[in-house]
Order: sequence, then C-alpha cells, then structure tokens
Amino acid sequence: IPILWNMLDNCGGNSNSVQRVDLLDKFIKIFSVTAIDNLLADREFIGDKWLSFLAEEGVNFYIRIKSNLTVGRSGQELVTANAKIKKLKNNERLILQGERYLGKNYLGPKVKVAAMRNHKGELCIIATNDNSDQAFEIYRQRWAIENLFGCLKTRGFNFENTHMVDLAKIDKLLAILAISFTICHITVIWRNEIKPIKIKKHGRKAMSLFRYGLDFLREIFFHPLSFTKEISKISPLLNEC
Repeated sequence: IPILWNMLDNCGGNSNSVQRVDLLDKFIKIFSVTAIDNLLADREFIGDKWLSFLAEEGVNFYIRIKSNLTVGRSGQELVTANAKIKKLKNNERLILQGERYLGKNYLGPKVKVAAMRNHKGELCIIATNDNSDQAFEIYRQRWAIENLFGCLKTRGFNFENTHMVDLAKIDKLLAILAISFTICHITVIWRNEIKPIKIKKHGRKAMSLFRYGLDFLREIFFHPLSFTKEISKISPLLNEC
C-alpha cells in the first residue's frame, strides 16, 4: 500500500541515492525506524551512499544485485565471489561465508550475499545486512510491489493512461489512487470472508483479491438502491484504519 512517495523529474531514469535517502528519512521521521521490518528492493536500487545510510539507520535490507557486480572481501582479493556464483547449477543455492563489499570501489558497508539459480537457469543474488539464510524467503515478499503496480496500471486504475504531465497534479492523482487501493484492499478482506473467491481446477483463484474488491465496489456504486446498505457494512472497517 503506497504510504509516501516523491515525484521525480529524472527523464524516465531511476531514483538516485540522494532521492532514496530523502524519502526514507521522511518515513523514519514520521513513523520511526522501528516501523520498518525489512526493506526490499530490486537491482536498480543500490549504491554506496544509499547502503551506508540504511546501515547507519539500522534498517535491515534485502536487495537484489546484478550478476556482474563485483563482490569481494577487499581490494586485494584477486578472485571475487562472482566466480563461485556463476558456477551454480539449476536449483542450487549458495551463501557466501563472511561479509563482502559490493562494487570495485570497496566502499559502503559490508554485506552478506546469498545466490541461487532457479529451474530456468535464472540467477538471483541477494545482498543483506540481516539473515542470509532467509534471504530468498523474505525477498519473495517484494512480488507484492509488482502486484501493486499491476493494480495501479493495467488491472484496475489504468494510471498510465493519464495525459497529465504536471508533477504536482500527478502527485495528487497518486494520492487518490493510494486511498482507492486501500479501500479495495480492506473491502476484499471483508468480502472474501463472507463469500470466498472461487478456486479453479488448476488450483488458482478465479480472480485476484484486488479485482474482487474493485468489482464489488463498482457494483454497489452503480446500484443506488443497495449502495446505502452495503456501504454501511464497509464504513466501520474503514474507520478502523
């Protein structure tokens, strides 16, 4: 669920370390660092200053890193850990002993590194300052972020269809979508307990939880006679938030 965000004017590029630090620092000042269980991020979100900030603030992170990024104990280490990682066979895992630097400059905090190659031969390498034994199990939770993007873009709100270019207006639009997504999320938890989503023969749900909640809200909004009755059931759930 989106809580804080900054509008970036980076010509379509990723955020830089300064922008990431600024956003997370804002979060910590509002909620405190104890509100953060783990920080999960994909391969674009690395950098010596960024990782140093996380370590100094006491934030546990699990960040995927690129397979060609140098991983070594020191600048004098002639053979990096990348050689061991690249030898992994399908469905094999490896947790490197000790802690390593990321990148050739050997700056930033040392991290623990876990790597695995899945059945398709795809390599996943996780850098963490916390529990390397649970790195992949914890990092899998990041998929919820991709689900959120799908709900905001193609599977519900069609966020990218907007023709607005003013960052301040887009910022407000995202705030509306964040509230709407939260309402859908709360609604579907309640609705799924009353009338669970059907499970198909292949074992998967007939529709996503988000879509189930969104379709239910659409239905009551377009039927005025049942609107008051149904919305009165949802209101107490929203008030609890």
